[in-house]
Amino acid sequence: MIPSTVGGPRTQVRVAERHLWPDVARGIGIVLVVFGHVLHGLMLAGLASGPAARGAFVTLYAFHMPLFMVLAGANVPPAMARGRGAFLRRRIVGVGYPYLLWSLVQGLCLVLLSAHTNHRMTFARLLQIGWNPIAQFWFLHALLAYAAVLALWGCRPWVLIGFAALAMALEGRTVPGSGANLLLHHAPFFVAGVIGSAAILGRRRPVPIGVILGWIILFATTRSWIAAGEPYGYLGTTAWPAAVAGTIAALGIATRVRGLPARLLAALGRLSLPIYVLHLFAASGTRILLDRLGIALSTPAHLLIGTIAGIAGPLTLFMMLRHVGLAAVFALEPPRARREGVALRPLGEMPSGGGAPASQHG
Repeated sequence: MIPSTVGGPRTQVRVAERHLWPDVARGIGIVLVVFGHVLHGLMLAGLASGPAARGAFVTLYAFHMPLFMVLAGANVPPAMARGRGAFLRRRIVGVGYPYLLWSLVQGLCLVLLSAHTNHRMTFARLLQIGWNPIAQFWFLHALLAYAAVLALWGCRPWVLIGFAALAMALEGRTVPGSGANLLLHHAPFFVAGVIGSAAILGRRRPVPIGVILGWIILFATTRSWIAAGEPYGYLGTTAWPAAVAGTIAALGIATRVRGLPARLLAALGRLSLPIYVLHLFAASGTRILLDRLGIALSTPAHLLIGTIAGIAGPLTLFMMLRHVGLAAVFALEPPRARREGVALRPLGEMPSGGGAPASQHG
């Protein structure tokens, strides 16, 4: 990002903040991811129940990962500037390595601690991660699959639209909530990001408040179409209108955030990879520790503490590993990033030509 040198310091800050909004959107997204997983963990543990908890869960899950997918797709065209082969190699290193490493680490922890967690994991299930991802790692698995399609066919819109249409047609034939189901459900949002990359990354003006309110109203209306009683209702075809409206509304809100909130959210957006792969360790560990200590909290207190722990814990570990030069070894930043002064990589972002990072994705 190169801020304008025209005008005084305040003008330059405003110009710089207009360039921050994709990172702000990622920051919003990663906070919602952590909050949503904390809420889901409380629901599974019987610490949050009733229509309010279920409604909040469905509302979040209707759009927060489609938002990440749009941002992920928007990063693809600049990341492919050096060719399909180089793009695929960078995806294997930048997405495949974190997927494999942290799937194994988290999976092994779940196997060893299965008596104390909400999820039961076996060694046999862990061996299936090549085609059947576990937990939140389905997102990285899906990015690898999309990268393979892009490496074969490039960014030609008609091919991508055909891929999205095929995904929509096949989604209903998969097991709800499975890796294949999640991959197919989110593919059209990824494609939308790829095709709309120039418009998304090139936008500098904030979206008008009236337009954002319109999309929020549409989201609230279409959100009611999602069957609240179905465990994966937010992945069904009835959830599509809410996913689209919620994603556009969130992107619009991100363009209007300014000042300290914008800088904080943008920082979280740039650090979304370590937060994403590590947040369940910190959030679930905090909940289990509080339970072991006999500390009873209200649901709102659990949500607040769990969300803070799910963000602060991964960032603390990342900073410690980066300080000793091991962050790249643990797949939390690009190789040689610290030595070469390359900016931190958000969730799944690939540097494009010349070693400077392209606009990141969520």
